[in-house]
Amino acid sequence: MTTKHSDGFLLWPSKQPNPKKQNYFASRDIVGELTDAVKEEGLQMGFYYCTAWDWTFNLNPIKDAQSFLENYINPPEYTDYVNTHIYELIENYGPMILWADMGYPPGTNLLELFAYFYNRQPLGVINDRWKQLDPEKKKFSKLIHYDFLTPEYEISKKIKKRKWETCRGIGTSFGYNRFETEEDYLSGKELIHMFADIVSKNGNLLLNIGPQANGKIPELQKKVLLELGEWLNSNGEAIFETRPWRFAEGITREGLQVRFTHKNEILYAIILGKPQNDIIVIKNIGVNNVLNVELLGYKGKIEWDLKEEDLLISFPKKIIDSSAVSFKISL
Repeated sequence: MTTKHSDGFLLWPSKQPNPKKQNYFASRDIVGELTDAVKEEGLQMGFYYCTAWDWTFNLNPIKDAQSFLENYINPPEYTDYVNTHIYELIENYGPMILWADMGYPPGTNLLELFAYFYNRQPLGVINDRWKQLDPEKKKFSKLIHYDFLTPEYEISKKIKKRKWETCRGIGTSFGYNRFETEEDYLSGKELIHMFADIVSKNGNLLLNIGPQANGKIPELQKKVLLELGEWLNSNGEAIFETRPWRFAEGITREGLQVRFTHKNEILYAIILGKPQNDIIVIKNIGVNNVLNVELLGYKGKIEWDLKEEDLLISFPKKIIDSSAVSFKISL
């Protein structure tokens, strides 16, 4: 969750209040309440904190490349302010993910901060946005450590060895934008296809949800999320706890894109779209021996045949429309 963004407003009652604006924090401990609710469901919590920028400390508007860099230059008290918050969030709420943004204020020993985090959360991870700006040289330091990459609104064309996580909104904004319409949002089908593609290439999807001022998730965003959730109810096995296959992409004889994942001795083939033919041919799946084929979400028996490395599957006629179908291939 976002604990503080560039506007500087805090979503928890910090012992280090904003020195530039009085009472500039939520009246409730939103960070604490949401963290407790997430952990009660058996999930882990991650915190985003806009580390480099805070427009209550730096009032200069960003108009060009020069003013962009100038937004990184803050008084020394800002470094202490951020450090106090990061240590406080780690100690009080126990996040498993630390997600910095835009860089980190100079004058901080980041290795010491990272050690503090890992000593409390040995399985925790941090992202790759911790570079520090040298105000005199106007250059960023070399990134000394990170656990995963964070491209923004980008998709990888191939499997990456290093873990990566693309971040984006359902629309074009990070947050609620009342001027966005349904045309600006991903459709459920687009989101499902994107998600399968990302996972097949060793990536995660960090999808920003922007609630309205009253805390409600907009109906257009909710619609897309529910479509993804419904699809995962039947197809989640092909996504969760999987790893990339030898290659990520494939294609059927009728031209539908395929994305591959696997776990143990199971290969999953996710077809991006609903096949129209009675016989599906997934070309070159990369194996010459298959023990069984199942269709996730379907209880009936699936007829299949393997010819060289092409997998032929009889597709059941009584399958409701789906944005993508997933086959479980036992090897």
